[in-house]
Formats: sequence, C-alpha cells, structure tokens
Amino acid sequence: MKSFSRGLLIATLIAAPLASAVGEAIKSQRPMPILRAGNSGPKEPVRYAAANSRSDPITLGIASINTQKKIAEYQDFVNYLTRRLTSRNSRRGTLHVVPTPFELAQLLIDHKIDFFMDSPYPTHRVNAHAGSRLLARRWKNGVGEYRSVIITGKDSGIARLEDLRGTIIAFEDPDSTSGYFLPRTLLARKGLDLRQMSSLNETAAPKEIGYLFAGSSEITVIEWVLGKNVAAGAVSDNDLERLDSKKRAELMVVTASDPLPRYFVSVRKELAPRFGNQLKSVLLAMHLDPEGKNILRKMENTTKFDALPFAHEDLQRRLFDMPPNGSPAN
Repeated sequence: MKSFSRGLLIATLIAAPLASAVGEAIKSQRPMPILRAGNSGPKEPVRYAAANSRSDPITLGIASINTQKKIAEYQDFVNYLTRRLTSRNSRRGTLHVVPTPFELAQLLIDHKIDFFMDSPYPTHRVNAHAGSRLLARRWKNGVGEYRSVIITGKDSGIARLEDLRGTIIAFEDPDSTSGYFLPRTLLARKGLDLRQMSSLNETAAPKEIGYLFAGSSEITVIEWVLGKNVAAGAVSDNDLERLDSKKRAELMVVTASDPLPRYFVSVRKELAPRFGNQLKSVLLAMHLDPEGKNILRKMENTTKFDALPFAHEDLQRRLFDMPPNGSPAN
C-alpha cells in the first residue's frame, strides 16, 4: 500500500460464483510464540440466506496497488459470503480494490462497502476516520499473531538500537504495521531521531538514523540487509521464519515488538448489528466447510477467522499507550 496522497483508483468487479502494542526492546533470545490454526473436521456451512431479506451482494474493500492479484485472491471469498448471507437471487459478491487506506475509509463513509480487512495499523487509521468497528481476527499465513523485528547482518557490529545512529534502516511502506509503524515507534521511544533519505547513496548524519522505504515487499528489505545496502531492516517475525536456513543464519534480531493480532476484519458503522453477527458467524465457521477452507487458502493462505482477542476499543491502547517497560498496560 502506498501513502494516502496517491490518487483514487477503484477497481470494482462483480464476478460469477463467487500488534500488541508497540513494545520496547525485547531481547532477541526471548521466545516468540506463534499461534497456529488447529485442524477441525468438516462441518455444515453456516447459512442465513433464507432468513434474510437483503438481496444486495456482500461488498468487501481491500487496500492494495495490486488490483488484479487481489481480485484473483478475494472474489471467490466475497461470492461465498454473498451466497450464505443474502437472498438466493443474489449469488455474486462485489469487490472494491483501492490503493490506500484513506480511500478505503471513504468507501465505508459512502456505504460502498460492508467490510474490509487489514493489518493493525491501517485498520486503526481507517476505523478512526470512518467510524467502522472491529468484527473478527483473520489468521493470515497460518498465524494469529506476529511481531515486528529489526534485523541486521551478524557481522554488522550492531548489537542495540543506539548503534544504528549514522546508518540507514529499510522500512517496507508507510502503511505497514510490522514494516514501519511498530519499528519506527520502537526507535522513537529510545529517543532516536530519524530522517527520510532520498537514495541508498546518501549518508546519515552521525546522530541520526536515516531510513528508506523498500516498497511493499519484505523480500527487498531482507535483500538490502544481506547485501549491506542498509545497516538494518524492519520485517515481521513471520517473514524471518520463512527465510531459507542459509539466509537466516546471516541475520540477527536487534529487537522485537510485543505481539499484535495478524489481521483484522472491520465492518462499517451503519451495518445492522444482526447482519454483522451473521457475517461473523459465517466467517468463524468457514474453515470447517471444505469449500470455505479451499477459498481461504487462496487468500494468502488464510487458515481461519476467530473472535477478537480483545475489545474494539483496545486496539488504539495496544498500538499507542505502551508503558516504559515495554509491556501492554493492564
């Protein structure tokens, strides 16, 4: 996702059958538990179509610059929900893909989408702007929680965040939770000054940390670190775990945030509570249905949806209101 200043690009397709708070420095040796989805037997899918008078299709919003890729990943998902939540005359769902969270918020305000899905930081920004509310958690790539980690080469000589002064760190993009918001806040809480650079050829001032955006790819961040183009980079612990053993052996974790839920589902403010509850029920049972399970796998290897691990109002506190010791406030 790019910055909020980008122009509006809405791709609408109607197709046939369809973290924790910002943590202070955590020792890299500290275990990073990962929640993983369990297996359950097949179950009859939840259906509300016959009981609902709504005939309009379910509408989902996604913020991404990769329009066609998201259509391929999510259209069957919206179709599935539409068949189970609306009258039988409506068998197709609607998907809106826009480049920025700001435009996603506008779709909610204009009642053009029923719900959206995103990581914690963009979710907070959209919900704060549009008044939308959290509904459920999504287990993306098989995990329910993740951390942001700041990594460096094992031979870099960098052992703590203060050692990054006078160097450049790579972030993913300005709307990334693990690749920008959490690591930047970790650095700021240490009293470290950051300044955006214009290229890899620039040199950071001795008392500052320079930073660059590598784009919406953790792979680029990691390659920059391995290639010594930058002194450090910010990715998620999930990204690090997926690396092959050879590359992983060349890297070390300088610090990590506390965990946050991997992904959220949020619904627009005016969506009827009864319908929102029905949507939640279908989502939470989807992985128990063979058809639903296959559709979820296409969505960036989603394994399931489950209930929120904390209240809607708690997301802002977990993102911003972090006590000095790096643990969430009780």
